[in-house]
Amino acid sequence: MGEVSIITIGDELLSGHTVDTNAVYIGRRLADMGHSVRSMFTVGDSARDIAAVLKRALKSDVIITTGGLGPTKDDITKQTVTDALGTKLVRGATPLANPVGIAPGIFIEEGKTLIFLLPGVPREMKSIFENQVVPLLRQRLASHSLITVTFHTTDISESRIQELIGEIGDTGFLPHHTGVDLRISRKTKGEMEELRKFLKCRLGEALYGEDGDTLEVVVGKLLKSGHLTIGVAESLTGGLVMHRITNVSGSSDYFIGGVVAYSNELKSAILGVKGETLKRYGAVSRQTALEMADGIRKVTGADIGTSTTGIAGPTGGTKKKPIGLVYTAVCGRGRAKCKRNLFKGDRLMIKEMSAQKVLDMVRLYVRAIHTP
Repeated sequence: MGEVSIITIGDELLSGHTVDTNAVYIGRRLADMGHSVRSMFTVGDSARDIAAVLKRALKSDVIITTGGLGPTKDDITKQTVTDALGTKLVRGATPLANPVGIAPGIFIEEGKTLIFLLPGVPREMKSIFENQVVPLLRQRLASHSLITVTFHTTDISESRIQELIGEIGDTGFLPHHTGVDLRISRKTKGEMEELRKFLKCRLGEALYGEDGDTLEVVVGKLLKSGHLTIGVAESLTGGLVMHRITNVSGSSDYFIGGVVAYSNELKSAILGVKGETLKRYGAVSRQTALEMADGIRKVTGADIGTSTTGIAGPTGGTKKKPIGLVYTAVCGRGRAKCKRNLFKGDRLMIKEMSAQKVLDMVRLYVRAIHTP
């Protein structure tokens, strides 16, 4: 296992005009291979700054740089590395062919340190990294490939997860506004399977998937295996729930259709929400959410109806009904459930959390009706 330093180069990275996805990609791939990332540096197109971080990075077994290999005057990485190492690249370097771009990568051995200079364009960097850097690292350095799995949870806080599972080595907590992911590495399949069983036991229904399993994918599999169909009624989410459901290939097997009923008139005319309900309780209420869910189920003929209604902000809130108040409902034949939620965040975050919540309610609903 080797220690690696990553240097990403470019003024555009410092200015914020370009997001540095290269460092993230390389870091993850190296971790999967069992190597330790010692440090990450981001510098502009400055010979002095590049040379300074290169000097610091030479303590590592491997240095990987991205950026500054093109034909323009600000592409100075190759010359700067040459000057810093006091060597001529043409004698001590091996070109790394770039099959998807113009600028080739460069491989240099400086004493015991392996140095890889890669282009900054992500597509080109990934191609050279996977096809040439990875084989060279496996050949030159002893590596112990790790099994890494990202576990997905929702409707549970990071602190609660920590409380339930305690301290687990090689675990990264990745919280976001719709849930918390756990990125965990183990040496063997057996160790990973034991960990998987432990997490399912401790986290229960909060754990919904792994790696590429989005919540809508999980929900789709459950609906399909249960031979169930779904209809969706949305207000504040404006079609986001339907968007997520139909992002899954094959969703036509279980998704019948839906309605974005933003106005009260449409809620009544299409979904059958009673005028008395809207007058007495308002559009943002448990009663309206349940009638919307039942209405879309009847209109579409689906087995399950869902609904969202609430206040996304930043205007429209009151003391009784503040911004972030959202009702999410699921309705089936003989079963109905509504949840009162109070989300925190900006307008888009509240919409995304609302969509996540109603999809999770569908997941739990289907699991419940298929559990003996």
